[in-house]
Amino acid sequence: MRMVRPFKTPARTHATASGFWHWKPSRRLREEGGFRTEALGADVREAFRLARGLNQRADDWLASAGPARPKKARANSLAAEARATLTFSELANRWRQSPNWQQLRGSTRETYASCLKILEAEFGHDRANRINRARVLAWADPLRLKSPQGLRHYAAVARALFEWSKPRELVSFGENPFEKMDLPAGRRAVRIREADMLALVAIADRDDILIPGNSAGQPVKARSDLGTCMLCAFYLIQRISDVLRLTSENFAGGGFALVQSKTGKAIEISRAPERVLARLKAHPPSHAETAPATRPNRPATLFRGANTLKDPDAEAGRAFARLKRRAALVDPALAMRIAAVQLRDMRRSGFVHYAEGQRDAAGRIIRQPVPVHLICSISGHTIDEGMAILEVYLPKTREQADMAVSMMMGAV
Repeated sequence: MRMVRPFKTPARTHATASGFWHWKPSRRLREEGGFRTEALGADVREAFRLARGLNQRADDWLASAGPARPKKARANSLAAEARATLTFSELANRWRQSPNWQQLRGSTRETYASCLKILEAEFGHDRANRINRARVLAWADPLRLKSPQGLRHYAAVARALFEWSKPRELVSFGENPFEKMDLPAGRRAVRIREADMLALVAIADRDDILIPGNSAGQPVKARSDLGTCMLCAFYLIQRISDVLRLTSENFAGGGFALVQSKTGKAIEISRAPERVLARLKAHPPSHAETAPATRPNRPATLFRGANTLKDPDAEAGRAFARLKRRAALVDPALAMRIAAVQLRDMRRSGFVHYAEGQRDAAGRIIRQPVPVHLICSISGHTIDEGMAILEVYLPKTREQADMAVSMMMGAV
């Protein structure tokens, strides 16, 4: 039976399984006073006599040591203290100095930095850990009317900031305060059909189109390089910013290899689509029309001068806008169909093009739909991202249902 503890603290005695008694000091006596557990023997009277002596020593030490020192702060206490004091601006500064920020593409960093300036103007002095849904909605509601598209960008950057901070214990929240804000929809889903894309490429190749009001009376020059970029972005399902900078080296041996600048994903295809290879053979990459001595000592890019232009993406966007104006002179119906299309829409249009398949006028399948997971192996999307694209761009129509039945029954 366990015996009664001595009345003096912090020491106590207890019987071991073998019948011996020990004196165990408290944690403070062990850590600060150097006391250790002492064996007291098997005799009860002798054990208690020795324990009383040890208790007296402990009491004397406690009297001379004074109040206990503050307990050492644990790691979680330090993290909690940091979370309680860190402001939104300090959190943003840590993100900007992190490797995660440096891995972002240059243009992405610029966009994020401009959005963070807007966010810091509103939340900069707020404690990051105390920003809640009510605070975010109070800021967001006026912007829904004034700048709905800006609000979408600001909220996306704020979400990314808090998602980066949470696993590093810089903030603590059950749900990201910038999630599920019921934001206004962005630009409506726009795609270009394969036939329209090829027609637009053909117009880009023409050098006989006269612009009304042109005093020189000379036709505009062909932009075959822009047509090549459009075609490659569509059939290779790549971002136009990457396609502009492709060279012949990316198509060595008839294949295709690319490391995406935004995600760092490596894309490799043993055999590029035949339309792409035929286009590159007919219109190989060439340098901008400058003196040979001033040309860069680098391979020519698909978009002429992409390796020397300050902002090739913006220049390509302007060239595409001019191409659409030329299309309006040649084919007004085509111009109406592609009025809302932007150069960046080529990638997702190609994604949907492969996924939906194709049927002839009689309803027979002439091109089988490609499974989403296979398309993603080319585009670099995750399967979830690929399914989200189809959810937006590919309507569930009767034609799609008919194609599904035909495929299930083996009819082609």
